Amino acid sequence: MANPERGEVDLATPTKTYTLELTTNAMCAMEKRTGRTFGQLLNGIMALDISALRSLTYAVLQPHHGREFPNEEAVGRVIDSAKMGPVKTALVELFTLNTPPDEPSPNGSGSANPRAGAADAGTGDSSTSTDAPSG
Repeated sequence: MANPERGEVDLATPTKTYTLELTTNAMCAMEKRTGRTFGQLLNGIMALDISALRSLTYAVLQPHHGREFPNEEAVGRVIDSAKMGPVKTALVELFTLNTPPDEPSPNGSGSANPRAGAADAGTGDSSTSTDAPSG
């Protein structure tokens, strides 16, 4: 059974449930094998590029089910069994689970320094800040 805390997702077929995991080594091997970047393949899934769907499914099955799926053709049978929609949904869930949160933008949004004149700038009557000599 998949462990979301470890970045894993389940893919259920009528006969078995598989654990999908996104690993660096599997993604690098996939990029080398296909000649396409991870981003290109991910975009391909969204555009219903079936080769991209099969390549990514193969890659994310390798960490837990590599012996069972020695090549992409074997993965095609799992996709046929689970159906394309649920496979695509599982892959999108897997990539979403493993995508780091957005970084604050470099324009200061989300920075520790509040805007000048902001009401909650921390310098009001209830502030515990005191003047300190500089230098």
